[in-house]
Amino acid sequence: MARRTRVGQAPDAAGCLEAYLVELVGEPMVIFDADGRAVKSNGAFLERVAGCQTLSDVLGQLEPPASQRILDKFLHGPHANGPARGNLQLHGEAYAFEADFLPGSPPLFYLRLATGTGQPDKVRQEFEREKRQSLTTLAAGIIHNFNNILACIKGYAELINRYPDPEAAMIRAYADGITHLADRGAALNQKLLAFAAPARRNNTPMSVNEFLRELVVKSSVLTGPDRCRVSVKPLARDMYIVGDPFQLTDAFMNILANAIEAIEDEPGGVLIQAALARRRRRHPQPADAQPDQRWIEICIADSGRGMTRDELARAFDPFFTTKTQNEALGMGLSMAMGILRNHGGEIRLTSTLGRGTTARIQLPVYEAPIAATVEVPATRSRKAAPNGLTALVVDDEPDIVKILQRLLLDMGLRVHIAGSGRTAQAIMDSDLDRIDLIILDAILEDMSGVGLYLDIRRRKPGVPVLFISGQDLPRQNPQLFTDKAAVAFMMKPFRIVDFQKNVGILLGVR
Repeated sequence: MARRTRVGQAPDAAGCLEAYLVELVGEPMVIFDADGRAVKSNGAFLERVAGCQTLSDVLGQLEPPASQRILDKFLHGPHANGPARGNLQLHGEAYAFEADFLPGSPPLFYLRLATGTGQPDKVRQEFEREKRQSLTTLAAGIIHNFNNILACIKGYAELINRYPDPEAAMIRAYADGITHLADRGAALNQKLLAFAAPARRNNTPMSVNEFLRELVVKSSVLTGPDRCRVSVKPLARDMYIVGDPFQLTDAFMNILANAIEAIEDEPGGVLIQAALARRRRRHPQPADAQPDQRWIEICIADSGRGMTRDELARAFDPFFTTKTQNEALGMGLSMAMGILRNHGGEIRLTSTLGRGTTARIQLPVYEAPIAATVEVPATRSRKAAPNGLTALVVDDEPDIVKILQRLLLDMGLRVHIAGSGRTAQAIMDSDLDRIDLIILDAILEDMSGVGLYLDIRRRKPGVPVLFISGQDLPRQNPQLFTDKAAVAFMMKPFRIVDFQKNVGILLGVR
């Protein structure tokens, strides 16, 4: 069925991801194209402003001072510094407003009203919170479906490589290329997840000074020998941060890459400097922070071109970038912020045009390394081989089912297939006693995969279950994964060898 749109909605604007935020923001909001035509508006806005076909129609119903500020912002274009904000009266009600261009192309101009007057900074913070919440909702659905597609592509490509024609070297090369592209797509999804929601992480104590020195070593691949020098000023007395080494390295390398790229073609430098600091009061304390918690501030300062006020305001927006290369996805700082917040930290930027930018990162710090938290899965009794065992695959994506069925048959298992939750329940009604393993998609069209899992546990508590999903299920439902010997999780897309390894572990195969 064709999607119905609000008045004046242009098809090309409807395809813009940011434009759909208007449907998810609870406050009145409208979006205009570069010609001032209304392309998207929510019900809350239409209830208050009638006949909003154009920007002129809307401005004609607002107070002159507010109308002029909004119009000036629109006429100055997307590169003007900062949004237009203020207060206005509409039909006897008081509102705070914000108007600005959304990041991306083609340029889209939004006007958002917030009930009640307020300070501009508070209005902006509330809008940013709602925008991030909306993006999180959108990203979760997109990532799940995109990961399903990538899992199919990656699975078929690996199957081609696993059963090649000895003479078909070109086909194997093409399969390697497909696998590489699927891995790139999966890496992008991981960046989206890091921005949208906290990821699972391992807590490992790390020396601050060693961590920073390793960053300098890794940065050598980003800099030319004569273009940019990266130096570090460590702590006078070393201390420790606790977190996931891989995630924190990714976060800092993205920040460092931005700093190096900002220097462009002129010789320059980046200084990484660490010092103890007070927690910035405008940010809430992490839930697990101690009253006497100490903090470190790590500054990454570059001598590059600096940022405009508009660029600075949008720096952490997903997909916002000032670069023109195809590789510039605009996710680096968004991902870094998500990771740092997941580690109880914060990041803010200061910049002076023509003089450079400084990223200031705050993290909890400790004088001595605290014990790492390591999850050790319980072991199951070992079986010699899976031959004669039976697996049930529950997934509504036909291509994934075909791939998993092929892999399980190659391992010597018998395989039942269920394309829906109800089909799986029907199979369990008749054959549950003969099922030794269940491969379960977390999101099914006809029911919740988690709900089906609970039904499985009620029917046969000891049967091992391998969840597969395009979403981070252990983060959303950690209580399901307390028994590591009976339940495991794999994020789509995954490698064939990793899938078969996990199947073997759950079945207790040597």
